[in-house]
Amino acid sequence: LSPLHQAIINHDVEMVSKLLRRGADVNQRCYGAFFCADDQKSSRTDSLEHEYVDLTQNTNYTG
Repeated sequence: LSPLHQAIINHDVEMVSKLLRRGADVNQRCYGAFFCADDQKSSRTDSLEHEYVDLTQNTNYTG
């Protein structure tokens, strides 16, 4: 979770603006159950030993 993601979650418009002015990457990916499509959450597995998440490829997410 990046500082930009956290500011967005907290609806902190001032911090979002400040981070963007200082070059925050708006294309940075964020992983976590919170950011997982609802229909994929039940099939999600995490690894504490590696920086990856396994998800099913089947989803109804269109965004």
